[in-house]
Amino acid sequence: MNRSIVALLIGAMVAALMVAASTSAQAAQTTSEASIQRGDSTTASIDLSDEGVAGPAHLQYKLNGAWHTFPIHLAIQDGVATHTWSPSGTRTYRFTSNGQIFDTFTVRVEPIDLTYYRHDASIDRGDVAEVTVRASHGGSGSGVLQYSRDGRTWGTSSIGVEFGDDGKANIQWRPSSTRYYRVNAFGASTGAFRIYVAQPARYSLSSSVSANTVKDKEAVWVTGVVKDRGSNPGATRVRIQQRTGGSWFTVTTLTTWGNGSFRHQVNPSRTTDYRVVALPGTSSQVIGPALTVTASSGSRTLEERRQDVAWRLGSPTSSIKNLGAAYLSKADYPGGATAGRYQFFQDGMLVEVTNRFGTRTWMVLDDIETAYRNRHWWGGSLGLPFGDVTCGYLESGCLQQFSGGAVYENGSSMSPGTYVAYGAPDLASPLAAAYSQAGYEEPSWRSNKYNSWIGDNNAWCSVFVTWSFYASGQGSKIPYSSSYPSFVNELRSRGVLDMSPSTAELEPGDVVLFDWGTGTPSHAAMVRSVSGGSTLFTIEGNTTDGSGDPQRGVYMRTRGLSSVWATYSPRDL
Repeated sequence: MNRSIVALLIGAMVAALMVAASTSAQAAQTTSEASIQRGDSTTASIDLSDEGVAGPAHLQYKLNGAWHTFPIHLAIQDGVATHTWSPSGTRTYRFTSNGQIFDTFTVRVEPIDLTYYRHDASIDRGDVAEVTVRASHGGSGSGVLQYSRDGRTWGTSSIGVEFGDDGKANIQWRPSSTRYYRVNAFGASTGAFRIYVAQPARYSLSSSVSANTVKDKEAVWVTGVVKDRGSNPGATRVRIQQRTGGSWFTVTTLTTWGNGSFRHQVNPSRTTDYRVVALPGTSSQVIGPALTVTASSGSRTLEERRQDVAWRLGSPTSSIKNLGAAYLSKADYPGGATAGRYQFFQDGMLVEVTNRFGTRTWMVLDDIETAYRNRHWWGGSLGLPFGDVTCGYLESGCLQQFSGGAVYENGSSMSPGTYVAYGAPDLASPLAAAYSQAGYEEPSWRSNKYNSWIGDNNAWCSVFVTWSFYASGQGSKIPYSSSYPSFVNELRSRGVLDMSPSTAELEPGDVVLFDWGTGTPSHAAMVRSVSGGSTLFTIEGNTTDGSGDPQRGVYMRTRGLSSVWATYSPRDL
């Protein structure tokens, strides 16, 4: 063989051996941790003192089948190269130096589990939400709170999360809306959790009662306020409802003052629940809680009553004074008044009366107190109060009974004011309500507010009588009928008609049925008073004023006893 060819072959073999030496793994002593927790750092070193390598060294890692080099030159000191880093996942590594590749080693990164084990599922807007998170490695560190509207696309909030040495973190914040949340830390995330944020309703309602315990026939006030996003809603309709063991029913519907506040008086005779239903919009309503008022029988002195109602009466303007025996006797009080006291206040008065049943104290307020004062209080024909004022009747009416009559206050714009009727309080009450209607004129034939109230368009003389009883809280003492024949038939079937009355038997507030000479009753009225043995003074609906004017309405009339077909005392029904 030619010497030159042999030389070439030998040179190629040497070069191949050199390449093999540079690409094959070398057996140098490598030190590293086999397993760490994610987020921790690890250190690996290689002892090259027996390899005769001067350096520098490099650390490589394998990713997707290819080797990549850390961009750091590792100095070799005393024959050892060292590198510290934080692996992001389990990978295989190796050291290289001057073209030499050394044995591979693997660092396993154990994942950290983040779990939430306590969080608020639902809160009101503005409240603080809280969640507690635990990291499985039990160490300190930092993270962030992330949020999502749909649980798929996540954003990172500005709320930081700090884990203590025990691996726990407690996060508090104020969510503005319902969202999904998770905590991200140590390269891991908790599962998603949802916090529902209840948005405040546009309208709010607060309500209360002025007293939770009263004596029967005493007044108590249901009060409250309606708000529109915390501001005044203007005039708003509200219903006052009550129940006494059964279903709720509406007592009255009223309109709030401009600032949204309202006040309504009730007079429970037994334990009763009340509630308010606000109707601020065309289709919205806000229902308040049940407000229980416990009513019982028994005595109540002036001093005891004053403690409960001082807020309504204002400051006293007199001391407590005794009623004289002459006034007590004159009042003809039910049960016989044996003692009495009174005290004046800025907005009314308290009158205490003792009879054989005990001691009771009644309020007389506002315009009714003015009417009472103008008639000389207990020195006049009204006598002594026989209960608190009662409100919530038709046309926002209020009524207070006295031993000698009743005072009715009409709250409508058509006939505002106070009206007084004398006589037995139960009979005087509907009569006083009827007085408030005197002068009302029917707009057109049988089209009037009384027929509208009862829901018909018949001749309405008896409907007016019925309306007066219901307007004064005496509805149980009169037939409820939209037609005159059925009204009469109801009285006849109950056997309460007096077919041969005399003026001496009639009292103010009795109902009379007239026959205009046909032998059949055809008109109804209420007795105001009588004169002699043949004349009645009445108040009537669906009549004329007697002057020849055909206009029909509610008028005071004078009738003869000879036209009376029968009479009826409401006490008999």
